[in-house]
This record gives sequence, C-alpha cells and structure tokens, in this order.
Amino acid sequence: MSTLQIYVPMPWAERVIIALRAIPQLRDKVSLKRHGTLDLAKLRCFFMEFHGSGMTARFPLMYPLSGYRHHPFYAPQHQLHQLRGVDWIMLGRGIDEFTTWVLAYMAANPRDGVSLLAYDRLTGALGRERARGDIPVPVHKIAFFTNHADVTKRKDQLLSHEEAGWDKTGYSQIHDKLHFALPLIERYFPGTPLNILDIGCGLGQTTRTLGRMYPASRVVGTDWSLDSLEIAQHHFDLPNVSFLRADFQAMPFKDLTFDLIISFSALNIAANQRLAARESFRMLAPGGLFVSATLVEDGFHFWNFPSSLAWPTHSDLSLPDWYEVAAAHGLGCELRPWVRFGANFFQPEQKRLEQHFNEVVGDLHENPPETYRPFIPAAILAASSLLPAKVPPAYLPGPHADRIETIIRSAGEESDVVWDAAAFAWSDVASFSLQLTPEAKPFLQACLPSAAPVLEEFLTILQPATHKTGGQGVATLP
Repeated sequence: MSTLQIYVPMPWAERVIIALRAIPQLRDKVSLKRHGTLDLAKLRCFFMEFHGSGMTARFPLMYPLSGYRHHPFYAPQHQLHQLRGVDWIMLGRGIDEFTTWVLAYMAANPRDGVSLLAYDRLTGALGRERARGDIPVPVHKIAFFTNHADVTKRKDQLLSHEEAGWDKTGYSQIHDKLHFALPLIERYFPGTPLNILDIGCGLGQTTRTLGRMYPASRVVGTDWSLDSLEIAQHHFDLPNVSFLRADFQAMPFKDLTFDLIISFSALNIAANQRLAARESFRMLAPGGLFVSATLVEDGFHFWNFPSSLAWPTHSDLSLPDWYEVAAAHGLGCELRPWVRFGANFFQPEQKRLEQHFNEVVGDLHENPPETYRPFIPAAILAASSLLPAKVPPAYLPGPHADRIETIIRSAGEESDVVWDAAAFAWSDVASFSLQLTPEAKPFLQACLPSAAPVLEEFLTILQPATHKTGGQGVATLP
C-alpha cells in the first residue's frame, strides 16, 4: 500500500477535504494534515522525455497544468494522474474536476490512501535535471495535418478550377510563399542550384515557381497527401518539375543530393523533430541552403502561458532540436521572423483577446523586427555552412522550463503593445481557462525565478479564495 501525497494551499484545504470525503469510496481513505512550509526541492516528480527531441520536463503533477486536455500527446502507458510515486500540488479552483483526477488515481491504485497536506508557504527550488526516484515518462508527439482532409474534401473543385480560381473552393493553402525565402536565397545561394527539393509541397505552387525560376534545374516537390500531389501534377506540368509522395522523416533520396531545400508550413508537424532535421540536412549538398518557414514552439509557449509550462506543443517546430542537428552537420542557422498572419493566427483561447492581437499584428507590420522574437508565432529558419555551426545558448536542448523562462522573460523587453497583449493573454489563460488559485503565483515564480518580476504583474489578477467554512476553519488542522 502506498499513499498519494497532495499538497493543497491552506485556504483551499478544508473545501477539498469536504469534496473528497463526500465521495463514498474515498471517505475513509482521505486524511488532512497541516504541513506548513512546502520545500519544492523535496517533491517527488515525473521526468518526461519527449520522443525525437532533446527537450525534457521535470515537475510534480500540477493540477490543472498537467492535464492532457491542454496539450494532446500520445498518452504514456497510463495517464499521469494514475501513476504512483509522484507528489501532486493543487493550483486550480476546479475542485469537481480535481476529484475526478483523484478518483482516476484510486481506480488504478485501489489499495492506496490519500494524504492532503495543507501548506502556507514555499521554500526551495524545483530541480530541472533528472533526480534519483523520479518516475520516467516517455511522451510521443502527435503528427497530424488537417489540410490533407480539406484537400480531399475539395479535390474535384481544385482539379477543375484553374489556380486563379482556387479561392472559390474554400481551401486556404492556395498561395505561393516562395517570396518569403528569396532574401535568404539571394544572400546565401546567389548562384543556380542544380537540384532543388520542396518538402511538404502541398498543391505545388512553390514547386512550380522554383521550376520557372530555375529552368535548368531539377525541382522535386514532395508531400504525403496523394490528392495534393494529383492536383499539383495536373496543374503544374513542367519539364524540369516532378512530384513524389514521401515522408519527410524517411526521404527517398541519397545524401548530399540537393543544393537548395525549401519547406513551408510542413516540418513543424513531424512527430520526431530530430529525425526530420537529420533527414533534411543529410540531403543538403556541400555549400547548399536549407530554408524552412513554419510555426515554432516559442510563439505557442509565449501566448499560452502558464498552460505551456507543463508541455511542449504537439505541432510546432522545436528550434533547439533543429539548431543542434544543424550544428552536428556542420551547418549554422539564421532565424528570421515570419510576419504574414492576421490576429486569428495567434489562436487566442478567448475571443475577447482578438483586439489585443490585432494591435500586435499592426505593430509588427509598422515596425517589423530584424531578428526573431519569441512572441512571433512563425519563423524562417535558414541553415548553411556559411553560417557559424554553433547552437545559441538560448536554444540549447534540455529542460523545458529553461526555454519557458527565457521566453517569458523576453516579454519585459518588448514594446508596450506586445507587453499589454501578453499580460492580457496570460491573465486570461490563468484566470479563465485554467482557473488558477492565487497560490499558483508563488509556485510559478519559484519554477521560473529569473522571470519572477515579469510574472509579478500579470498574476495579480488571481483573486484570493472567499468562502465560509462554517466556523471550522483550517486553523483546526492537525
């Protein structure tokens, strides 16, 4: 028999014990004790290793941050809240949902008991590296691409309409994006590439343009969607252009084949980010250029904090992994902002955030940054042997909390427009989506100490608990 230890902020302890003891199967298995000071360094934690990535995460089970409803991954062998040997900390107001987590644990471990430990202050630091006794949890990202289903649905229309009429089909991915990569191509590969690859070519617009731009070159467009490839071949029949079905995690080309490799909005969905990077860079010929423009994890983490503290994303490019693999192939990287999307691209969790994002987008177009900033959801990554093959300190693979801390800290360096939007978004996620308690504030600050001053301002929105205890307050705790 084991005991599940749940640390509960003192003002919420009595409410939680009442809710749990109201459930017949828990009534005799739950105890409540005064714990006083919670030493974060002594918490028993998960240690998550993400398949195909050098990123890791070490945390106790954090309600509600650890919930899968926020970040869809392939679940480990068991749901996190069914695993033994990890301490829990309650940070959310959703007591009804919290009780379902406890019930799920007890269903998986029926002989165990539950010990609620009421704490009133924090001390110590939560370690980020793997420690003795940590419970290992391998996690796999989901690889998915919703555009494929949209293409299949509209296939007949896309085949029958000329390219100029594709906007009438209702499909969104109809634009040639090559012009976004041209400044990097002109800078790092001004000559004529003999062999060119377009990874994730979709309907083939960019592949077609490359074929026209370089008529003496061989241009190959690859995609996993057979319907997309059929449409591309139908509309763009050029003598130097071909289309081929291929998985960008297992490309059917020899090493050092392509002088120029281009990819738009594709490589971010790779379930194994390191494998996709290795495949891309092994095919690059000496002196060649790789350019990928897509969603990156930094932007998701920035706008979805504090939800993003617990998990990386399921469908964005992991920059630390791509930087590391590039360096291993003797390639350096340059990262530029990809500013082309409207406010809806920021995917706010609440509609009322749209005005703030409109202001951010307007500011980006009026004052485009020269270098990439973490608040921008998409970026253009170039890799070339002409660049220093070094991984910037900010992008070294390792603890997920290191990356989050850097991203959140960066908000203090942004314009007032970005800062106001970030503070509003974070407050919205914390207060409305997650329904965090005020006691979550010192916990988050302790997890991300160098970002604590930034967190101080937006977390003031979290209000203290106000409830009556019927004369039997937590002061009577044993």
